[in-house]
Amino acid sequence: MTVQGKLNLLGLLLLPLAATVAALLVFGLRTDTLLAVFAMNLLPVLLAAPLAGLLLLAMRHSTEALRWLAVLPTLLPAAWGSAWYLLRAAAPNRVAPGVEYIAGPTYLLVAVLLLLLVIAPACLLLRRRATYAA
Repeated sequence: MTVQGKLNLLGLLLLPLAATVAALLVFGLRTDTLLAVFAMNLLPVLLAAPLAGLLLLAMRHSTEALRWLAVLPTLLPAAWGSAWYLLRAAAPNRVAPGVEYIAGPTYLLVAVLLLLLVIAPACLLLRRRATYAA
């Protein structure tokens, strides 16, 4: 398995675990809340990781840069979302401390869809150009 494949799998687990740890810090040990936060944050990466994996599989004979580009739909939302959740756990919103746990997965899902819509055609186009250039 390539480095990009391992990072794709790591991104699959990073976001839900970081969100759950942040929720644990904010809300305490409430099992139902932690399971809901984990499940809601698993949805965006469950969409991104398999599709990025298929894109990575299509790029297996391409350049290293194209393989890195193929896993961005998983890595960018996972890294951004994890950092956001941990930052908000350190400094929670005083008015509504849990609002980001409801809105965050929605924004991350939109980010995943937009990244997939941009990156997948770009990877395929660049792979085709690299094939014709060689």
